[in-house]
Amino acid sequence: MERIFKYPVPVTDFFTLELPTNYRILTVQIQYGDPYLWAVVNDEYSNTEALFKLYGTGSPIDDHGERYVGTFQLRSLVFHLFHVQKLK
Repeated sequence: MERIFKYPVPVTDFFTLELPTNYRILTVQIQYGDPYLWAVVNDEYSNTEALFKLYGTGSPIDDHGERYVGTFQLRSLVFHLFHVQKLK
């Protein structure tokens, strides 16, 4: 069954999340002062590792086949989350 789940987003350059295969990312936002990612998932599927890259405003952007997910503000900093399709 498909459901919407949320996952904590660590504030680090690269990170992975364990998500059921065929996940669909919806958004990234702040809730109660912490960043979270929301995705549509089917918990009947086995998990896969999803790779993400977090950039601060003004940081150089690498080309890792990334897809923009969203922007969030944390205290006085602004971060931009990308889903990495493949590493080069």
